[in-house]
Amino acid sequence: MKLCFRNRHGSRERYFSWRPVGDYKALTSQTLKDKYPIPCIADCTTELHGSKIFSRIDLIKTYHQIPIHPEDIHYTAVCTSFGLFENTRMQFGLCNASATFQRFINEVTRGLPGVYVFVDDILISSKNP
Repeated sequence: MKLCFRNRHGSRERYFSWRPVGDYKALTSQTLKDKYPIPCIADCTTELHGSKIFSRIDLIKTYHQIPIHPEDIHYTAVCTSFGLFENTRMQFGLCNASATFQRFINEVTRGLPGVYVFVDDILISSKNP
């Protein structure tokens, strides 16, 4: 059996493309919440003291880079007038998306000196040129 979460509306993105938008409230109410912490900005600012050079990277469509486990794809189904859409990549409306992505990006950047990550923003600092 596949669960289908009806969309309330379509979302108009740039360049006149359309995408189905799901309402995941029913799914969220049945999901075990991931309590992975989001970093505290104040912790990063203390470590940045004395840095002279900064680079900022703003990642684009980051959640969509994380695949959904194949056995969970059917939970993301969205019914539209064009048919049923199932997401194979993580969507913004899913309750554990933020924690899942934060864990992933922390693993990728772990051990890199002067690299600070807050969701999809990466700050790289250096005290010397």
